Amino acid sequence: MQVKMCNKMKTYALLMVFAVGMLFAKTENVYAAKEVASGQCGDTAYWSLDDAGVMTISGSGRMWDMNKQFENYHENPWKEYKDDIKSVIFENGITKIGASAFEKCGNLKKVLFCNTITYIEYRAFAKCVNLGNFVLPDSLVRLKNYAFDECISITSVEIPDRIQFLDACTFDNCTSLKYAYIGGGGAPEGAMFIIGGGVFRNCISLEKIEVSEDSQGWK
Repeated sequence: MQVKMCNKMKTYALLMVFAVGMLFAKTENVYAAKEVASGQCGDTAYWSLDDAGVMTISGSGRMWDMNKQFENYHENPWKEYKDDIKSVIFENGITKIGASAFEKCGNLKKVLFCNTITYIEYRAFAKCVNLGNFVLPDSLVRLKNYAFDECISITSVEIPDRIQFLDACTFDNCTSLKYAYIGGGGAPEGAMFIIGGGVFRNCISLEKIEVSEDSQGWK
């Protein structure tokens, strides 16, 4: 009798474990993000957006420029989803973020850069008013004009050591920016570091700018 009861209890316990496991599996499926849209954003670069507002940029090479001033202009492939983008993840292989790619993405809050990006183009993140602080990739060589213009939620920024070109008005009108660090010493030997005028123009809250002791060859 005791043996039969023990076997029944074991069977019951196994069934409970199985049921709980199934419940968790169903819960994960319920909350799993689903792809909303996807497409191409460069000759060998691709994008996808899920229903949690996470955009992933994958593939390799340069993203298209999405500003009409550029000869190789392409219409922004996610223009109808701009308000749905909350974060952007760049996967390794992407080397350039195209002009105006994320301009006026008003709900964008987070960006995760990969360490293959060397170039952030003109107005790439301009007027992303809710974009918070981010870590620029160590691979970055050039920040173009107005790349982060009117990103009014940024409070600090660090320019990595390999930077060679910090173009004019890169952080224009970043009115909450309080601290900036400009690296140096990581560029190829003999390379000149060119910094444009008005990089921090109209940054009315800016309290401190630090420059790496290794910075040399400024122009």
